[in-house]
Amino acid sequence: MVGDTENDLVPSSKVMQMLCRSSKTLRKLEADPEVCFPKKIIIQGRKYYKKLEILNWIDDMQVQSERAELDFHGNKRRDAAE
Repeated sequence: MVGDTENDLVPSSKVMQMLCRSSKTLRKLEADPEVCFPKKIIIQGRKYYKKLEILNWIDDMQVQSERAELDFHGNKRRDAAE
C-alpha cells in the first residue's frame, strides 16, 4: 500500500526528494553494500521502498555523521566542518 504512514511504501521519486538526491545517486546507494541502503521493492516495474526503513537509514546516516565530527573523547574535532 502506498501512503503516508511509516509502514507504507514510498516510490523512488519520493525517496529522491527525501534525500535531496538524483536517480543516479539513488542507484549508486543501492549498489554500494557499505552504505546498507534499504532494499527496493519492484511492483509493476516501479521501484518502491519501505518508508520506515528509509527514515531509519536517514537517522543512522545522521548519527554516523555526527560521530565523525567528534574526537576520541567526544569533543568536536577542530578539522570538522562547521
